[in-house]
Amino acid sequence: MKNVVLFSLIYFMLTACGTSKKLNKLAVDERSGKTILVGEVNKQAFEKDEFKTWYNSQYNNYKPETEVIEQLKKNEILSEIEIVVVFGSWCGDSRRELPRFYKILDEINFPKKNITVIAVDRTKKGKHKIFERINVQRVPTFYFYKDEKLIGKIVETPVKSLEEDMLEIIIKK
Repeated sequence: MKNVVLFSLIYFMLTACGTSKKLNKLAVDERSGKTILVGEVNKQAFEKDEFKTWYNSQYNNYKPETEVIEQLKKNEILSEIEIVVVFGSWCGDSRRELPRFYKILDEINFPKKNITVIAVDRTKKGKHKIFERINVQRVPTFYFYKDEKLIGKIVETPVKSLEEDMLEIIIKK
């Protein structure tokens, strides 16, 4: 009996490890020769030396509008929103907006399971399944979905501010 339980546990662990997705992959940018991120990433990617300086600077210095943050927090639909972010770690706009976006998400306690962040190289293409539905022209692009339907997006730079544009997308839904 112990052997069956042990075998089952080992099998489960090996299966789980084999099916987990690889996050925070690194590549070399052909133009600059610098290290970039490609594929799906999480916040831990920005702890790496290549990225932490610009990420931490923007994250720590950004002060979201308190009133807008409070409105976002109160919005009941927020937990139903899925966000997909496509960015380039080589891109100045992405380096500015993505850390600010994470700051907003942290302040409103956005569910981490509802966000997918994908890094692309300069071709702006990727192997992630989301690329079957989207055609990225500029980075960063923040896609907002509700019930798997696109309800809005922020492309490259916000019209007002990230948090105001985000609130407008969510309110109009």
